[in-house]
Amino acid sequence: MALIAFFLLFYLINLLYSLKLFLQYFFFTFTIPYLYIAYAFFFILYSLFLVFSNLFFYVHSSIWIFSSHFEMNAAILFPKHSGFQCFFFFFWSTPFHSLLVKPMLCFSY
Repeated sequence: MALIAFFLLFYLINLLYSLKLFLQYFFFTFTIPYLYIAYAFFFILYSLFLVFSNLFFYVHSSIWIFSSHFEMNAAILFPKHSGFQCFFFFFWSTPFHSLLVKPMLCFSY
């Protein structure tokens, strides 16, 4: 979690610094720096990729072990009720991981 917080803070600081540089350039020259906007856009995308890839790694490694173990037990106890497993998958996780991965698991049953 500390690493996720670090990446979020890193992303926020870089975003604010990029905005500061953009405003300085714009008000100094009164032109729109298209190249800088493109650079900042791709840098923001790359920062988001770092944040969410690390978030996905931590969520996947910490929750997946317990949820897969619970899924096996639920499949033994309730073999015809896969909706119970989907319910568990959707509510035993973070929203990010639930929205991206858990629906695919539920639809695969």
